[in-house]
Amino acid sequence: MRPGLVELFQEIYRELRPAASIPDLKIEFFPFANVNNTIRLRDGRLLVRLSDLLEGAPDSVLRAIAHILLAKMYRKPIDRVQAARYRKHVASHDIARQVHLVRQIRGRKRLGSARGHFYDLDTIFEGLNARFFHGLLARPQMSWSQTKTHSRPLRSRAQRDYHQHNFRSPRLTRIRAGIHRLPRDAALETSGQAAGKPALCALGGISGRRKTVSAHGRGECLSEADVSQNPTKQSTHC
Repeated sequence: MRPGLVELFQEIYRELRPAASIPDLKIEFFPFANVNNTIRLRDGRLLVRLSDLLEGAPDSVLRAIAHILLAKMYRKPIDRVQAARYRKHVASHDIARQVHLVRQIRGRKRLGSARGHFYDLDTIFEGLNARFFHGLLARPQMSWSQTKTHSRPLRSRAQRDYHQHNFRSPRLTRIRAGIHRLPRDAALETSGQAAGKPALCALGGISGRRKTVSAHGRGECLSEADVSQNPTKQSTHC
């Protein structure tokens, strides 16, 4: 334990909560894998853990850490000067170099095997390396994820991409092939003469508004049976 560290926390506690009694403090430097600092309240006792990388930090930096931890514990506003002082010290070149080394030594990242239940990552990498890079890339250390993921089922319908303007569903493609131009004021009339089924007619050049016209006039007809048929392919490009 660094001398005077408990007294420093007690002083900061009085500044933030002058009317409250100071609880018991237990402060220790802990070998975290990063520059982590924690504070907990258990049974009326404050348990503080500071990163061992900050054991040789100046008193001003330790004061800033004590202020930040106690302010967060009791929901007090954090002084900007103290926060800036702590960030400046942690972002220094010496601390950043020590953090990089500590992460490599104390890191808990577990690497499994590159061979999975169905695929071997090393085999896949060697194939891609020989195909696209002439085998010049060095093979990295690869492994499958240790966490389980949830797979999503494939969609049963074709998706329309917003950027693919020519991609239409088969039904709309058939309709557009039979209907060239439909005037806004033309009305449609169903006729039962074609095999007892109604016919969908597109009539052009009709003057007037909201008039029912005969299906034998000018225009082209597309039977409803042709529209309802589904082609074998799932997508059609026009």
